[in-house]
Amino acid sequence: MNASRWVVRALASAAVLLAGTANAAMQITNANGYTLDAAGKLQRFATLLIDDAGRVSATLPKGAPLPPLKAGDKRIDVHTRTLLPGLIDAHGHVENLGTQALALDLTGTPTLAAAQSALKTYATVNPKRAWLQGGG
Repeated sequence: MNASRWVVRALASAAVLLAGTANAAMQITNANGYTLDAAGKLQRFATLLIDDAGRVSATLPKGAPLPPLKAGDKRIDVHTRTLLPGLIDAHGHVENLGTQALALDLTGTPTLAAAQSALKTYATVNPKRAWLQGGG
C-alpha cells in the first residue's frame, strides 16, 4: 500500500473512532506527525492528544511520557504512519478564478465616487465588454 493510502486509512480510522467516542479522549501514538505552531513554524510530533470534545489538545514529541488514560479513553498506535492534523483542502475553480481576474475589483473602494471612477476607468480600458462585471 502506498504512503498516501496509509495516511487516508489512518485519518479515516481516527475519524471513525472519534465519532464513536464523543465523550472520551484519545491518544494517537507512534505517529510521524507534522503540524504548524501559532507562528506558522513546522513542528514534528509523535503523539496527538484529543480532548473529550474531539479537539486537538496537545502534541507530544517522541519519547515524551503519555498521560494516563481515563475510563472510556482510547489509545491508538498508528505505527509511524504520517499524521497531518488540520490539513484543509484549499483549492480554486479555474474558470471562476479567471472570471474574477477579468472583473472589476472594488475591494477597498472607500466611497461611491471612487467606485464610479474605478468603473469609468474599467469601462474605458475594456471597451469591447458588453457587460461590466465586478464586485468587492
